[in-house]
Amino acid sequence: MHVTRVFDAFAASPSGFDLRLALLAVVLSYAIFRYLQHCLEYRSETAYGIQNSCQPITATIPYRWPGGLDLLKRQYDANAAQELLAYQTPILEKFGPNLEIKLFGNSGYITLDPLNVEAVLSTRFKDYGLGSRSDGLFRFLGEGIFTQDGNKWRHSRELLRRPFMRIPYQNLEGFKEHLDDIISTLSTFAKKGATVDLQPLFFRFTLATTTALIFGQPVKSFDGEEQNSFSNGFDYASMISGLRIRLADLYFLYTPSRFKQACSDVRKYAFDFVQQALADTGNDNGVRDSKYAFIRDLYDELKDPELVRDQLVHVLIAGRDTTACLLSWTL
Repeated sequence: MHVTRVFDAFAASPSGFDLRLALLAVVLSYAIFRYLQHCLEYRSETAYGIQNSCQPITATIPYRWPGGLDLLKRQYDANAAQELLAYQTPILEKFGPNLEIKLFGNSGYITLDPLNVEAVLSTRFKDYGLGSRSDGLFRFLGEGIFTQDGNKWRHSRELLRRPFMRIPYQNLEGFKEHLDDIISTLSTFAKKGATVDLQPLFFRFTLATTTALIFGQPVKSFDGEEQNSFSNGFDYASMISGLRIRLADLYFLYTPSRFKQACSDVRKYAFDFVQQALADTGNDNGVRDSKYAFIRDLYDELKDPELVRDQLVHVLIAGRDTTACLLSWTL
């Protein structure tokens, strides 16, 4: 009560009144700015649609809570339960391949139409950018192909392509032991007559093979505490990053302390391997350890250990998540 009286007295004073007017002016200015910005974006998008003979979106995902918060919550729950595909598939089947989704007054679009996908990823690639997605991912991934547009993106793509071209694909021994681990696990479940969730197995498999490829050793070669810290941190940072990009421009509202720590752990381990690779001066004959070839190729181009670290994390997310999800959804 005392605090309320003090506030009321302050608000009633000339200085308090001026403060309220200033706050009101700020809020109104922001509202006007957002309205004008929305109008300009609408006119620009409408003109672009007419110029390119785009058809209007006729289906919108329904929501009940203000700002579409229920859509965000359902996606969060499905993502946490690793059932995102099962959640999204019925929606796409019901409303069609081209959908509008509204969150916090902003519109986004989802498409499965092959022609639209081809336009975004190939024929009209230059017309599209990452937008706020880049900012939402940056704390986890840093500077690299998944957070860049334009010339920077093309440079990163070429940068990563070259060391991959030099990898000795004929040596598949690095995959064998990890495939044997999956087969052994499946055999154990089969003997018990139990149901097995393949996705966690594929995530462990792709993380192991990708770390072996770019770090020179699989994640299971880390000691127990390091392995758990790295694997769990990578899983958690990936999940939260997926939620942050769904918040679009409001990504900064969801930055849990555990997420910050997970990002720090993953980037630390990647940086440790960069340092090991740069410290490898070779044996008595000047021959350096070939397991660090991928890292050294990146460093020869970038000349910056932190940028090399960021590129390694980008390769990790591509090699682990994308491949594991493809395997899971295919089977």
